[in-house]
Amino acid sequence: MTAQAIETTVKSLYDLLDQMPITYVIQNKHIVQGSIKPLIEVKENEPLGKVLELLRKENILAVPVYRVAGDSGLKSYCGIVSVYDLLVGTVFQNMFHGDEDSDDMIVDIDYAKEEFNWYSTPIKDLIGTTFESTDTWILNSKDTIANLLCLFSNGNHHRVLVWDDTTRNVSSNVIILTQTDLISYLWNELKMGVNELLKSSLKTLFRLPVSRASLLHRSKYSQQAFTVTVPSTFNAVSAFRWLHLHKVSALPIVNADRELIGSLSASDVRGLTLSTLETLQYPVFKYLEQKMSVNPYITPDQVKSVLENEMILNALEMIIEYHIHRVWITKDDVPVGVISITDILSLLTPNYKIP
Repeated sequence: MTAQAIETTVKSLYDLLDQMPITYVIQNKHIVQGSIKPLIEVKENEPLGKVLELLRKENILAVPVYRVAGDSGLKSYCGIVSVYDLLVGTVFQNMFHGDEDSDDMIVDIDYAKEEFNWYSTPIKDLIGTTFESTDTWILNSKDTIANLLCLFSNGNHHRVLVWDDTTRNVSSNVIILTQTDLISYLWNELKMGVNELLKSSLKTLFRLPVSRASLLHRSKYSQQAFTVTVPSTFNAVSAFRWLHLHKVSALPIVNADRELIGSLSASDVRGLTLSTLETLQYPVFKYLEQKMSVNPYITPDQVKSVLENEMILNALEMIIEYHIHRVWITKDDVPVGVISITDILSLLTPNYKIP
């Protein structure tokens, strides 16, 4: 398929989505969830440790943070804190030091005091750790899906708040929509929708090879080709630091032969407590295994991969079925790239529409 043909199909798809309200995505979210759930949110002075536990309990990746004005009692949102913000607020604590492949990461200090200080950090102190935590968007359910697509395609936003006038019998008219909600809606339109032009455009683009979407996303943001991997012998705290230092949300774990054996993402910090914080000293693979044994219903990203010449459709099917955010691209079992939800949504957006 030529570049011009892809561009024409993308524009046709975008024009369709520019006529559809975000309400459609919200309705699909409610159907997938099975019910209308109230927004989960936290006050700005909530301690970091409790927010980590909340994310684990609710199996979510981010929460809106709000403050309440003094006398008026009015509530306003001051940001959305995600697992990535919590990761940075945890693994760069001065209680940790040492080499990447060392088991000795504990500084000779008052460890109990440092643990308590970490656990008690007000969540408002982490707002600004990432661009997304401060640049919180609030859309209206009457805005178009194309607007939502543009926002999710820029690589900086993975979730937005939406004011929904149609929601009833819940405590708030504000809901949170994520990249996963949007890709789920598009997937269901592809499989069960009645708009034949929309289905045809999606089918055409999703038949492209995964390497095409991955390369296209990098070209838009001048990203380097994917090369960073984490040896299974690295301790977990160093591996988590690599996520931040390389500005990625996940890294593949490899064995001595550089073969893909696991996946580490920012979501794997969920559930850390005062009693389990020291497990960050473990080799990263052991850390993930221990985490799964303690909290079997909160598992690390399942390791799924595709070959370079496979269709985007294959990767997307895995993302939907296994509730994951990315699929690794491998060659001879060695990770050579990744295709994420951001990559796929970027492919569906005209270049000139991406902020």
